Amino acid sequence: MSLNTPAFLFFFLPVTLLLFLLLRPRARGVFLLLASLFFYAWGEGAYLLVLIGSWLGNYFLGLRLGGRRDGKSGNAWFATAIFFNLGVLASFKYAPFMATHLPELLGALGPLPRQALLAHMPLGISFFTFQALAYIMDVRRGLVLPEKNPITVGLAIALFPQIGAGPIIRYHRIVEQLRRSHFSVDRFNRGSRRFIIGLAKKVLLASSLAPVADAVFAVPASQLTAGVGWLGLLCYTLQIYFDFSGYSDMAIGLGALFGFDYPENFSHPYSACSLREFWTRWHISLTTFLRDYVFLPLSSAISRAIRPARLLGIRAEYWIYNGGMIGTMALCGIWHGSHHTFLLWGLYHGVLLAVEQSFLRRWLKKAWTPLAFLMTLLLVMLGWVLFRADSAAHALQFFKALAGLGGGDSRIYYPALYLDNRVLLALAAALLGSGPLQRLLVGKGFGNTLAQGRAGMSRWTERLGRTLLFMVFLLSLLVMAGDKYSPFLYVRF
Repeated sequence: MSLNTPAFLFFFLPVTLLLFLLLRPRARGVFLLLASLFFYAWGEGAYLLVLIGSWLGNYFLGLRLGGRRDGKSGNAWFATAIFFNLGVLASFKYAPFMATHLPELLGALGPLPRQALLAHMPLGISFFTFQALAYIMDVRRGLVLPEKNPITVGLAIALFPQIGAGPIIRYHRIVEQLRRSHFSVDRFNRGSRRFIIGLAKKVLLASSLAPVADAVFAVPASQLTAGVGWLGLLCYTLQIYFDFSGYSDMAIGLGALFGFDYPENFSHPYSACSLREFWTRWHISLTTFLRDYVFLPLSSAISRAIRPARLLGIRAEYWIYNGGMIGTMALCGIWHGSHHTFLLWGLYHGVLLAVEQSFLRRWLKKAWTPLAFLMTLLLVMLGWVLFRADSAAHALQFFKALAGLGGGDSRIYYPALYLDNRVLLALAAALLGSGPLQRLLVGKGFGNTLAQGRAGMSRWTERLGRTLLFMVFLLSLLVMAGDKYSPFLYVRF
């Protein structure tokens, strides 16, 4: 089941919410877990067993680890928990890679293992695995005690709003909410507004731009013209942002409906003036997870490894940061999928972050803001080519087309071929809503003036806001009814 389907909007959500409100607070946790398992089984069927196995396995491992956190026994249980979670993830997510690149093994084992390796990838497996890892690591670090109630662990891993595409929730930051959610009318109203905004992002913007991006990237890159290439890349840049941030908004809104406060996952990333700033604004829950659980431990390991180099006068900090950053971003790329283009995308960002930190940090602080913004946006967009392309060769040809070096015929492929009124409206709204013009058009003075005048016009703005949201919701439903189903991009990562 997906959050942008009639089955969810008109059946699952209202029934679940009604029963949730009618139940006693003590019974709500069990009910939400059962509802989440039903939500997952709706579209995944027997793969629900993978989710249940992750839940119960991590519950047991958390108990064992909590009782033996120190010493060799604690290390052994921690290693077992890490191997268990990464093993589940690798068994499904990286099976196609193994099937493609290990022909010798497949030839030795016969056709049956090949079919097994090409098994279906369960919905949101990367996200619920990382949430399970967050629980294990929080127990390991002593941030929380091992949870004795399996329902609480199940809710931390499998709660339906964020299971498909995040945000990734740290266990120690939400454990008390999981034990007893606090419903309130104010939180319910905020959640409803946030959910409608997320739905509109997906249905009205991302789904309107997706056909253009898909059509352009489906054209042989050697036949593209520069204009068509840039149009397709712009549409994909906006599509992936509004698709993913739309899901996050819907998840945050749904969490609020049921009494949970989820962390923000996006903060106008396309308004960033450096790549480092971009990664503090894009997929914040994943970025902070990788920072705390990968980058910092990896940097510490590099620091210990190159300690003798300090005696030779080598800048140890330079190698620690750059090595840790490149390694972390490579893992970030691999997390998105087994295809080599994801690894190239991660390395691309890792190397650029290292270069920026080493040579451009001071310049970016003094640079003209619009120039730094445009340079950052250009680098991010070029990175999306690697993320979206079918292969490295496809990406290279696409880069050539963007530079005007492709062999495309403008009489066959031209931008107007892909544009209609809906796409033009979606492009205009997406450009205004994504934040790139925010730094140029809106200053601090404007924001302060608006905040000061809010009290005097609160009733008018509240009524206007509710009316606009209702109209946006109706428009989203109408578009959903007329369009083909469009799944969220990140639910299969």
